[in-house]
Amino acid sequence: MMTKANSKFFLALLLGILSAFGPFVVDLYLPSLPQLAEFFHTTTSMTQLTLTTAMIGLAVGQLLLGPISDKFGRKKPLILSLLVYIASTIAIVFSPNIETMIALRIVQGLSSAGSVVISRAIVTDLYRGREMTRFFGLLMTINGLAPIISPILGSLLLEYINWKGIFIFLTFIGVVVTLFSLRLCESLAEEKRLQGSVLSVFGSFGKIIKNRLFMHYVGIETFLFGAMFAYIAASPFILQSIYGLSSMAFSLCFGANGAALVIGSNLGSKLANRTALGVGVLGFVTAVLYTAVVLLI
Repeated sequence: MMTKANSKFFLALLLGILSAFGPFVVDLYLPSLPQLAEFFHTTTSMTQLTLTTAMIGLAVGQLLLGPISDKFGRKKPLILSLLVYIASTIAIVFSPNIETMIALRIVQGLSSAGSVVISRAIVTDLYRGREMTRFFGLLMTINGLAPIISPILGSLLLEYINWKGIFIFLTFIGVVVTLFSLRLCESLAEEKRLQGSVLSVFGSFGKIIKNRLFMHYVGIETFLFGAMFAYIAASPFILQSIYGLSSMAFSLCFGANGAALVIGSNLGSKLANRTALGVGVLGFVTAVLYTAVVLLI
């Protein structure tokens, strides 16, 4: 019989895995990007679109599935999104060309967004105050570990399997996560669910966009993450094809970036908000300029 402590640990572990599911899906196959380009006899830019479309799906999916879970509860949308994820991942394995894979990656990104946004919503349903803060701290820690672990694991898998094997492995993970998610209890009571239409939620986005202070921070994060994901998309080709790094060496370099994100997040939380923001932006600009100078010399 599962004790209360064990049940709480299981919930924390499962929600942590769900919250990292989207980044894991995006990053695991990164070491195989050059192999994908060779397999489909396509260009680097076309191969990079498989990453871009997955990220678009992941972003849009959170906007859509969040309100849907507010209306219909957490468990059913979560399970449905995981089932769509499994189906789309299996379909990717049988992609006849790069264009089909690009389209399927949108679906995969949209569906994997369900686990990301709904796992966080479940935490807000069940916890308040300091306990909720600790839970979110756990989710963010696992989220930070995902970009470190996933490319390293991907490169290890590539020693024995090809890119199709990577997506078969992702399918297996999806099946396991779905089976465990079936054990979750519904966390959003019917009386607390969204009473109006799902579309009514999107009406509030206009008010958010008009908040100049909020959009100021959104703009900063957009440009910073835009630069970061430009690096993510290009680095497998640059480091492996041009500089000759093995898939494992590339993964270690990429993992170092993930470790830096975890360390930076923890250091930033100990500083005042404006100080942390200023130091972070200054550090990022300095690193970009240094890299540009090194590449041009």
